[in-house]
Amino acid sequence: MLLLPAVSMLFTESVNWGVEDFAFAILLLGSAGLLVELAVRRLKSARARATAGVIVAAVVTLIWAQAAVGVF
Repeated sequence: MLLLPAVSMLFTESVNWGVEDFAFAILLLGSAGLLVELAVRRLKSARARATAGVIVAAVVTLIWAQAAVGVF
């Protein structure tokens, strides 16, 4: 996922990420991955695991949207 902006920066000037942007993305996506892994290991039912996955995805999307363009 992080290769897309890196490659885009080579072809267009509209994508201009700095080191801090990549660090934020790594932290956010890494934390989400760890949370999903924790949920899969701790929760027994498939329904609870799916719910936890949807919640993590929604929170990541909200944080990403807020950081990118200040939607909220």
